[in-house]
Amino acid sequence: MLDSPLLVETDGRRRYGLDAVLVVDAPDELVVERLVRRRAMSVDEVRARLAAQATRGERVRAADYVIVNIGTLDELVAMAEEAWRWIARLPGDAAPGRSP
Repeated sequence: MLDSPLLVETDGRRRYGLDAVLVVDAPDELVVERLVRRRAMSVDEVRARLAAQATRGERVRAADYVIVNIGTLDELVAMAEEAWRWIARLPGDAAPGRSP
């Protein structure tokens, strides 16, 4: 498992030989609001960071599974649990707990 915030920008699927890609997505305006509130970043700083990254569409197109993080923390936890079940169903060495 790899946690890579710039996976799409660095062609991470190919670079790391990934079997599957999961993306956590949220609308840009919600991302701006959350980063301003939680990390004390300015709106301009957040927008500059977003502009330097792949677009939402590019990230979603690169994904095999998408979590849309627009709700409550409880909703996010439920979606993460479902994503883990999806991961566990992946064939071969991609599933957790399996080794080559």
